[in-house]
Amino acid sequence: CLVWRHVVFSDPLLAARMDVDKAIQIFNTNAHLGVEFITTGIGMINGTEEEIAQWLERPQLNPQQVGKYLQTKSNKGVLHATMARKDFAGMHLDDALRTCLAAMPPVMTTSGTRRILKSFARRFCTCNPRYFAEAEEEAAETAYLLCFAMLMLNTDAHNASVEQKMTRPQFVAYIASSLNLKVKIPYLEGLYDRVTANEIRAEPQSAGPGSALVRSVFSW
Repeated sequence: CLVWRHVVFSDPLLAARMDVDKAIQIFNTNAHLGVEFITTGIGMINGTEEEIAQWLERPQLNPQQVGKYLQTKSNKGVLHATMARKDFAGMHLDDALRTCLAAMPPVMTTSGTRRILKSFARRFCTCNPRYFAEAEEEAAETAYLLCFAMLMLNTDAHNASVEQKMTRPQFVAYIASSLNLKVKIPYLEGLYDRVTANEIRAEPQSAGPGSALVRSVFSW
């Protein structure tokens, strides 16, 4: 044991590797404790929002813990810094949403999910300034509301407990009647076809909380 401790502390690279492994292990159990460990515990990073965002890109980290950390209100700055590192240029909105939720799936709470989707929508529109025929702020709001609509559709289409599936005309009509969005019908039909054909895997499998949350936004 004494020999092992001597080897570890006399080899800075080995000691650093052990610190990294420990930090990942702690983070994958409790994200907030993991970030506290790498910042104030061992000083691996200085703790700026940009440095934490970069550290969160490590492939060994549990995506659920990443999402749980980023959706917390106190970590809003880290969330925006994380989104700023994403490149959604040239992607369809639904494909970009899949990429985002795979990396940081949110716990399905109203406030947490909204924070992640709002940040995602802004970043998507920054990467694709001509995707919607609106000014950037209006375009971001459109993208944000369409994300909720896609999550609702995803739950309806791919959960076996939902017996009456939403049809394409119903999906288009709900959005057209509930939201004042400058989006053409063929575009909405394309969203419907892609989401119903290819499940958004980050969406919770339960028809309860996810469906209720999304429907509450539109009062459906």
